[in-house]
Amino acid sequence: MLKQQSQRRKDNSILLEAKAKGIGISNFKNNVVTFIPGEITALSLRKLSALTEMPKQDEYIHIITKNAVNSFDFIAAIADKEIILNLYIAVYRIGKKVINTIKSIQDQGRINKITFLVNDGYPKMQREGWNVLKSHESEKWQIKIENNHAKVIAIKTDSNNYVIEGSGNLSINARIEQYLFANSEGLYKFHEQWINEIN
Repeated sequence: MLKQQSQRRKDNSILLEAKAKGIGISNFKNNVVTFIPGEITALSLRKLSALTEMPKQDEYIHIITKNAVNSFDFIAAIADKEIILNLYIAVYRIGKKVINTIKSIQDQGRINKITFLVNDGYPKMQREGWNVLKSHESEKWQIKIENNHAKVIAIKTDSNNYVIEGSGNLSINARIEQYLFANSEGLYKFHEQWINEIN
C-alpha cells in the first residue's frame, strides 16, 4: 500500500526570490497565460458546417467531433469568410493534400502569411509531405522544426483573433477529436509569442 505523503506549499517569497535569481521552479516555461473566459459553449459536431457562426469576441466553443471534422476545416471556414493576415500552425504532422490546399487558399489571396511548426521527426516520417511543405518556403510561408507535439492553429484577421486547440493533426483521417474554438486576442497573442520565440 502506498503511503500518502504530505507536501508543504512553497512560501510565495521563496518563489519570488527564485524567479529573481532566474532559477526555474517547475517544468513550465514562462509562457503561461491565465485568462477568464467569456461565454463558453459545448457542441458535438458531425460536420463543421453545423457550426453556423464563428465564435464572437471572448467566446470559447468546446467541440467534440464525429469522424468527419479535422483541424484544417476550421482554417478553410475562416478563410471563406475573412482574409487571414497571419496564420500559425503547430502540429505533429501535416498531410500532403492539406499542404497543397492551404497553398491554394494562400495563392487565392485569402491567407497572407503562414508559420508552420512541425515535429522534428516529420521530415523522416512523411518525406513526401515534408518535401511539399519545404517546396513552398518563402517569406510568407515559414517553417520551424522542433520536438513538437502541440496542436494549435492561431489566426489573425482584420477584426478577429481565432484560436483552435485540440487533438487533431492537419490530415484527412480525422477521428473523434476534441477542439477548443475561441475568439480571443490574449490567447492568440500567447500562441503567436511562443511560436515566434522558436528559432
